[in-house]
Amino acid sequence: MSNRSYPPAAGPSEADRRMLIAMHETPGIGRKSIRALMEAMPQGFAAGGLHRASAAELQRYGLSPAKAAAIAGSIAALGGRPPGGRAPRAPAEGGYAVVTIWDDAYPPLLRETADPPLVLYVRGEPDALRLPAVAIVGTRVPTAYGRRAAGDLAEQVARTGIAVASGLARGVDAAAHEGAMRAPGGITVAVMATSIDTVYPPDHRLLARRIVDSGGALVSEYPPGTPPHPGLFPERNRIIAGLSLGTLVVEAAERSGAMITAQHAQSESRALFAVPGPISSPKSEGPHKLIRDGVAKLVASGADIIEELRPGPLAWAMGELPSPSAGGSDARPELSADERRVLDLIEWEPVAFDRILERSGFGFGHLHAVLLSLTMKNVITALPGPSYTRVG
Repeated sequence: MSNRSYPPAAGPSEADRRMLIAMHETPGIGRKSIRALMEAMPQGFAAGGLHRASAAELQRYGLSPAKAAAIAGSIAALGGRPPGGRAPRAPAEGGYAVVTIWDDAYPPLLRETADPPLVLYVRGEPDALRLPAVAIVGTRVPTAYGRRAAGDLAEQVARTGIAVASGLARGVDAAAHEGAMRAPGGITVAVMATSIDTVYPPDHRLLARRIVDSGGALVSEYPPGTPPHPGLFPERNRIIAGLSLGTLVVEAAERSGAMITAQHAQSESRALFAVPGPISSPKSEGPHKLIRDGVAKLVASGADIIEELRPGPLAWAMGELPSPSAGGSDARPELSADERRVLDLIEWEPVAFDRILERSGFGFGHLHAVLLSLTMKNVITALPGPSYTRVG
């Protein structure tokens, strides 16, 4: 775990978690204030006596009188009940899960970024956030070429078992989500710039529901009831990049939200990709600048992305996944115990994902990761349904 998350020395308690969520949901209290308390109480909020601290005592940690009073009031109001939402990994139908930076359900790649969210609200499958992902972003008003490129590339990436992350916006984002869901078993994650209970734009409510129903997830940093605000959109972009092994820019102006996402990916040393377009199109300015500056790889197919990620980032995310054996070689890739267990459940005839899930006893996200690893090792192949079969 990154030092940036300041885990309590003895491990976070449920009381620590409840207090973190309470502060996060306090109006006017941001990540900087909460992190100041995390640093001041390395043993944890409960052990550090946060629940007993007065507003005057909290000011000793650099908080303004107003913020100290707000935090003291929120902690005092807990009353022994977990605030907001539901427990991680247990969202009810129509509900949401609350995942803190200390929880196992928190996305590991996002935790390692310079400014990770301290609390996430998730509708759908929380385990989808832990899958290796590629972000696909771009303009809200793409050309027909850009829309098709985003959808086709998302589908190609999702066919390998890698999740596709985007921002639920109109245009390239929507095409990326749709393309990912066209792939057999394709998973997509929508990072919202609004609270988890407010889909924006409103006409994407059906798209949001389909993302959840297909095994993906909607995720937001903002507590339910947070009013929409333009300033939240740039903040959201760091999460899209932070969740992902790499970011693909399809069509974007040189100054745009997609390029902000690309900057975040670059600052976190994540892979960067760009789709070239017509030299006369203003929508090609952003991707062409990234390619011209040598910071993004030109992409013509999903295979370009996978081949770039496979030797390093993807191998790391999958637990040092080796490259598939060279053609004609009799060598078989080394399998982990979980991979052997799943492979034993897959026949030469197609076996449905749901049947593998039921028989393996694994969680959704863990099984998806194991199947991805077996697919990348060229031991099994994904089919529509989704289902899987062994490779001869």
